[in-house]
Amino acid sequence: MNTELDKRVMELMCARLCHDLIGPVAAINNGVELVRDFGDEMQGEALELIGESASRASKLLQFYRVAFGSARAADGSGIGIDEARRRALEALSSERVTIYWPEGDSPQAAGLLRLTVKLALNLLLLAVETLPGAGTVEVAITPGDPGEVRMTARKEGIVMPDDIAAVLEGEVSEEDLTPQTVQAFFTRSLAESVSRGLDRKADPDAITFFIELNA
Repeated sequence: MNTELDKRVMELMCARLCHDLIGPVAAINNGVELVRDFGDEMQGEALELIGESASRASKLLQFYRVAFGSARAADGSGIGIDEARRRALEALSSERVTIYWPEGDSPQAAGLLRLTVKLALNLLLLAVETLPGAGTVEVAITPGDPGEVRMTARKEGIVMPDDIAAVLEGEVSEEDLTPQTVQAFFTRSLAESVSRGLDRKADPDAITFFIELNA
């Protein structure tokens, strides 16, 4: 991508982040206003709202810092797959979405490259967002020569959104991306940098995203 297109993608990614964070941040503000307007009468309810919303915002930020940022710890080392798993489960699991990601999936997983960890988180986010309503996502990471990262979204009647499918197929130019599709573009770009590309297949009531890691 050239500089102008890079800027376009950055603008859309920022718009995406703001959209996801505005809910919990607005709820924090609502809690503060309850305390200001009603004092002790609403203090308990307001503090609960503030606490839950602040926790939600913090978990999303920690997840996005790895998925979209440098994926490095404060000392400059790469975030490991176990830490990435924890952040993903805290940020993306909900009453609507159940994520099955076995702990310590493989003894070799601890040595995954930093960009591979970023890619795994983005594939997971992509799988979560293909779910219509409630559903499950199964995570399987198999290091090796070659290795594989696989995410399977399961839900009765699941269908890949046309706009996301077009981005993953490389049929949408950078200029035509939107805040809703830019993450799929980012994921495809990551996949092309650390693997042979991103593949997917549709089965009855399931969509699987997978990459084969470069040897």
